[in-house]
Amino acid sequence: MRDQISDPAEKPRMPGSMESFLEGFSHPIRRKILALLREKGECTTKRIASEVGISSQTAAYHLRAMKDKEVLCVSRKVKNTEYFIVDDFISERLHRIAQWFDEAPSKQPSDTSAQ
Repeated sequence: MRDQISDPAEKPRMPGSMESFLEGFSHPIRRKILALLREKGECTTKRIASEVGISSQTAAYHLRAMKDKEVLCVSRKVKNTEYFIVDDFISERLHRIAQWFDEAPSKQPSDTSAQ
């Protein structure tokens, strides 16, 4: 059963502050984890570690941080704990933000107004 959302129609609780929430995906490894969870859905720490290419300890550290920042929720099953993104709306927005940064030019265009 999922920790934070008991009814699928229920809206998730908002994070304590924007700064805290944004810290939840401030690290490149966290963004890789979020991309994986967006694509695959619920995943265990072991699977996340394997697919992202990090140790289980590193994965657990980042997953715990994202859970504490209320970016992720936990689904506890008989033998496994699986993580998932707290809300589809958040998932979609994070994906669009990541795309925007990936597509942004690495250098600022030169100022041509001083001709």
